[in-house]
Formats: sequence, C-alpha cells, structure tokens
Amino acid sequence: MGFTTNLLTGIAEHLDAAGAGVWRPTGAYLDAEIGIVLGVPSQQPPSLIALAAYNNSDDPSLSDSSVTMQVRTRGPDADPRKADDLADAVFDALQGLRATANGIRVVYSRRISTFPLGIDDNGRHERTDNYDLTVHRPSTHRE
Repeated sequence: MGFTTNLLTGIAEHLDAAGAGVWRPTGAYLDAEIGIVLGVPSQQPPSLIALAAYNNSDDPSLSDSSVTMQVRTRGPDADPRKADDLADAVFDALQGLRATANGIRVVYSRRISTFPLGIDDNGRHERTDNYDLTVHRPSTHRE
C-alpha cells in the first residue's frame, strides 16, 4: 500500500478502536452499523464515515508533510443531529491526535472546517469536516 492508503487505513482503524464507527476493509456492513469507508461514500450502510485525502503540502528537504483529510459523515435519515453526532465522535477521536496510524506517524491533527451538505438522494443528512494532519513522511530525497 502507498502512503495515502496506509494513512487513511490507520485513521479508519483508529476510529474503529475509538468506537466512532466500524472499519471492515472487506465484506459488507450491516444496516445498523456505522461503516467507515475510504474515498467516495457508498450507498450502504445508511450511516457512515467516509475518509479522503487531498491538498497535500510537503517540505522539499525535511520529512514534514501536511495532509488535509475530509471526513464526510452521514446519518441514517434527514435528522441533522445524527450526522452531527457522528462528526462529534470523529472529533473526539482525532482532535489533537498524536499517534502512529498503520505505521505512519501523525505528529498532530486538528479540525480546520465543517460544512453541512444537506440531504442526499436517499433522504439522509450529510456533513463534512476537514482535518489538517501533520505527518512524518520520509522519502528518498528528504530526511
């Protein structure tokens, strides 16, 4: 696996261990579970947490990198409080995090924005929270 996949997998494992959702890299989720997925949100299960990385910034010579991670939460219905509750559980698990996630050192994690997305085509409320992850990412030409 590459760096981004390892990082997002480690964050998914951390969220699972914190009880924010269920990370199951293979197999289907039960409708009653809050599934954690990487990339584009799937239609099932009704409630989920989707993780995606974007907007990376890397020091040219040191192993310091910053990865912005979008956390998209979806509740099981149109009640925005349920998506907010999921986002709060993610916040509790990630804000200020200093840990190793799937072999990648997360130096620091902080939420930088939130935005309500409204109702999806299936009548479920969604929102997005964005986190700045400062990570240690050594590479061939960086110490």
